[in-house]
Amino acid sequence: MWEPWQIRAAIAKAKELGYGGAALAIEIIYDTSLRPGDATALTWTQYDGESLWLIQGKTGRPLRVPLWPETIAAIETYKTHLGVVPLAATPLLRTPKGRPYTSYHLAHQVRGIMRAAGLPDDLQIRDLRRTASKERAEGGASEAELAAATGHSIARGSAILDVYNPRSYELARRAQDKRRRNKNRPKV
Repeated sequence: MWEPWQIRAAIAKAKELGYGGAALAIEIIYDTSLRPGDATALTWTQYDGESLWLIQGKTGRPLRVPLWPETIAAIETYKTHLGVVPLAATPLLRTPKGRPYTSYHLAHQVRGIMRAAGLPDDLQIRDLRRTASKERAEGGASEAELAAATGHSIARGSAILDVYNPRSYELARRAQDKRRRNKNRPKV
């Protein structure tokens, strides 16, 4: 799992090194729980100013994911820094040379950014998906909400909760708090 400071450090280092597309990819993947391959396949037509619309590459399922205001601002800033009005069907994320990212190239570039930022090698860009899902679970998201956020079916979402939402003290504490709110603990 990524820690919030690690995400901020990776984004800052990417921008410092001139990798605006990689910085935005980190923000989008963390915000939306998209797979890196789905993020690199995004085009400008899939961005409506508040969400991203896509067909998931792995499952073929349609998905609309809401964006945080900070991610919207990052997309708009990135668009301004491109210096051109992007054509609708052009890739949203581009390398410093203006080419579209492949999943492999993005992962390789992010690995270099992470090393330059002093982040551990056991973190991967794809772990941002799991990190976001864990944060949703710790925030009290239901199983159906978790599945909708990651683009899984509810049945599949149930089957992979252990992968995307590993048990944590925070989840156990929140469960106990909910239990206490719903039933006064009898005195023994």
